[in-house]
Amino acid sequence: RQQVCELLGDLDDSDIEHLWSIDQSKREGAIVQRYREQLKSSMSKGSNKPRSYHATVLDKDKKRTKYHMVYLTSHPKGLIEFSRISEKVEIIQRRVRHQRKEEASGQPSLFPMKDTDFQDAFAADINDVKEYWLNRLSDKPTLFDKARLADMLEETGWLESDFQTAFGKLIEEGKAENLSARGKRRTRFVHFEDNEHLRSCV
Repeated sequence: RQQVCELLGDLDDSDIEHLWSIDQSKREGAIVQRYREQLKSSMSKGSNKPRSYHATVLDKDKKRTKYHMVYLTSHPKGLIEFSRISEKVEIIQRRVRHQRKEEASGQPSLFPMKDTDFQDAFAADINDVKEYWLNRLSDKPTLFDKARLADMLEETGWLESDFQTAFGKLIEEGKAENLSARGKRRTRFVHFEDNEHLRSCV
């Protein structure tokens, strides 16, 4: 218990009872989240607030976690870049797991899977992401920059592609607008690095 508290911070009996009462998959996420918060609390407070993000690495043969990669930074750009790398790693590991499954079955697919196929498999629920967007937009222009994106990534654990896809759908539905966009965009509907202004049309 002492070793666990050194990693997760002080845990009382109610904390431990709560962790053991929830589903195993949720327990894993709760422990990782607590560990991330403990790491952030140990960072010196500078001009930028501490941030963290994490990626799960699965066993290549079995559907279980091998380890978690936890990234700690005090700069928004670092978190954004780590999330982008995490997305690429997720595609690679899903491709490897798919190939191993095909090799074990002895029946290779006639149509090779594309990266977008693997990406769709771990994308966040688009309705959840759309609702998240709408809760953070108003009818007045709101600035969305790299720091804002880093906040969104850290808070949800989703990927930038999830936010881009969902915002594109909101534009199609006439529920949101990018006031800074010039011309039609196909994939990246918000250029956070350009400090763009968005608003809700609902």
